[in-house]
Amino acid sequence: EKHTVTRSGGRSEREFTGEHDEIEVVSQTDLNLFHQSPRAYYFSQLVSDQTEKQMVRGNLLHQYSEYIFSNGVPEEEEEFIELMIEEIKPHMDMRQEEMMRTEFRIGINALNSLHDRLDWKEFEHSLISTEGDENIFAEEFGGKADSSITETYFKDENLGIKGKIDLMPSADHLLDIKTSRSIRSKKDIVT
Repeated sequence: EKHTVTRSGGRSEREFTGEHDEIEVVSQTDLNLFHQSPRAYYFSQLVSDQTEKQMVRGNLLHQYSEYIFSNGVPEEEEEFIELMIEEIKPHMDMRQEEMMRTEFRIGINALNSLHDRLDWKEFEHSLISTEGDENIFAEEFGGKADSSITETYFKDENLGIKGKIDLMPSADHLLDIKTSRSIRSKKDIVT
């Protein structure tokens, strides 16, 4: 496919001649990144160590959310933090351990607070649940990670979109749990 690139030195025509996969659906995150920079999107597909560490950290906090909304907030959180540190160690420098421990403690406290103050209840819906997905906390400490309100997926090939709903406390209330350091406004998220 031909496209034109404009640089400070002038315009140049380029032709893409490589193979590519047909994308049928795209997530909001990938679409936003592609809109900002197709090159950044391409490189994001080649996961770096830093990106992998962030993904592992985010996945651990999301799994913790699944666990507490299925089993309740645990009395002792240090065991959970230790398990998280063990899981992320291969992706980080040992000098970062105390900082990561603090980040996990803050994340756990925020999720526990959300669990305790949010008005939520289990309900039936037609979205795809995470049933059968791995949850290290359920495996390590027993219990379940099968709440109908956490980690549900949607995919609509007609609209070309897909995504994950982190927390759905009711049929008309969706929450997107952010674990990244970048803070976006409600307007940015809705857009």
